[in-house]
Amino acid sequence: MKIGRVVGIDDGFFERGKDRRAPLVLTVMKSSVIEGFRFGWVTVDGDDATDSILDILPDTSQISAVFLSGTIFGGTNVVDLEELYEAVKKPIVAVVEDPPEEGKILKSLSTHGTPSSVERYRRNPSMRPLETRRGILYVSFVGLTMGECKRLVEAYQFAGKLPEPLRISHLLGREVGRWI
Repeated sequence: MKIGRVVGIDDGFFERGKDRRAPLVLTVMKSSVIEGFRFGWVTVDGDDATDSILDILPDTSQISAVFLSGTIFGGTNVVDLEELYEAVKKPIVAVVEDPPEEGKILKSLSTHGTPSSVERYRRNPSMRPLETRRGILYVSFVGLTMGECKRLVEAYQFAGKLPEPLRISHLLGREVGRWI
């Protein structure tokens, strides 16, 4: 797998019970160069995460992979990794820093999510530990092998454990959400 331009997507700050939507932030990077940003929305506790991500993706012929900050956005809005992969035909890597607490996740999805949230979550590949040169991350991925996933993640680890496009999207999302 050739490692080139990638995107990182994270949701931003929102208040459950107050906000209908949460901001989505996409950062485009090639190597250590930030090439751009895109912004969108995802419904809080809805079921449009996959479509919302597709809405803000740049021309996918220009990117080699998509990083996601986990598989759940806007509270309980679950991304369908296979559907996203089929639409973009590029590797999809969902990354989190802490081990997922399956019981808490399923309870939250059952309580706050849509009827299909739990089903979509279970359909996604399970999060697996990935030991990188900067520490252990947890990843769920489609369209590449574990070895390729490790190479891709490590190629974009600049200022910490998270791949840089995700780190930047996280920082922007936190501030954009508070500002709006």
